[in-house]
Order: sequence, then C-alpha cells, then structure tokens
Amino acid sequence: MRHYLALMASSFAVVACVAPQARVGGTNHVTVPLFVEGNRPFVDVSFRRPDGSMRSARFLVDTGGGGFLIVESLARDLGLKWGKAMLEEGRKFARAKVRPTAFVGGFPLALDADRVLVLVGTDNMLPSGAPGHADGLLPGHVLARYHVVFDYPSATFTLAQPGTVEPVRWPATSSSVSASNSTTRTKRCSSRHNDVRQTTAHS
Repeated sequence: MRHYLALMASSFAVVACVAPQARVGGTNHVTVPLFVEGNRPFVDVSFRRPDGSMRSARFLVDTGGGGFLIVESLARDLGLKWGKAMLEEGRKFARAKVRPTAFVGGFPLALDADRVLVLVGTDNMLPSGAPGHADGLLPGHVLARYHVVFDYPSATFTLAQPGTVEPVRWPATSSSVSASNSTTRTKRCSSRHNDVRQTTAHS
C-alpha cells in the first residue's frame, strides 16, 4: 500500500507559462483555470456517472503523489465500489474496483486502475484546518503521461500530449525576477494552437 502513497520523482515537463487566458484546446491539449489556496494548486476534474451525467470535483494537484485519490463521498456519488480498506498514516484507503472515467476540461485522463484509491471515511482529503477543499488528488504518475504547464500568473493549468506543446528558450531579460536564490528566465511555449511566453525558475 505504501508504494501508492510514496513520493515519486517527476519525469514530466512542468513549467510556469504566462498565457493570455484560460481556454480549452483540441484533442491534444487543454488549458483550464488553476486555483491556488494555502499555496496549494487545485484544478477541477469531471467524472461521468453510470447514468451518463457529469460530476465536477475540485482536486489537489500533487506532482509527486502516487495514487489517484478520491474521497468516499465523491466515490459514492460516482457509484464506485471498493475493496478492503487498509490503514496508512492514520487514514483508510481502499482500491476502487472500477476505474472511473475522468476528464480535465474535456481532456480524458489515462488512469491506472490499480492506482485509483478511495479515501474511506472522509469528504475532504486536506488536513484539518487547511484552507480550501479537495475531493481528491491528481498525482504525478498521471501527470507523467503528459506535458504539464502551471501558469501561476495567469492562473491556468495545461495538459498536453507529448510533442504538442514545445518550450522554446528565450534569452534572459533585464526584467528577470530573482527569488529564493533562483533566477527566472523567459521561454516561449508554442504549439499548433497557441504561442505564449512562459517563465521557468533556474537555481
């Protein structure tokens, strides 16, 4: 069970990209609003219920998380069944028996059925007293399948199939920002659907 929750080394591209506005792309990529509360990033994930109706839920984005986690209240609303619960770090987790159909802004997520876990006995996966609410966790092993763009200045989040969004290095400018012993350089994020500037931090 522990390997589901262990932090994973990130193998996907994560950049902060300054885009003009939130927008949904084609079949190869999508850009949706990014919500930040308590210094944690969140996005809305949509699920298809057995009757075909859709259910939207707020998910914490964790670039190192191991399991795709769903709180029990959401799992019940989606009609999911799960197996025997296991106790880990004071919380109960159980493997879902059926893989849910999930989307980010209409972009389908490729989920590993063995790594979809129900957080039993709770309706919020965030620690008690933490700001915000999370119906689940979108982990690194799912994000690793895509190119991922966190655009904090424009409050957008992009998922793209590999090769459809390619960062292009721009030379550092005099307006580059220094913070936390890091320097910020400017890049351009381009694809067949967009051409926007992005900034990435370098130590």
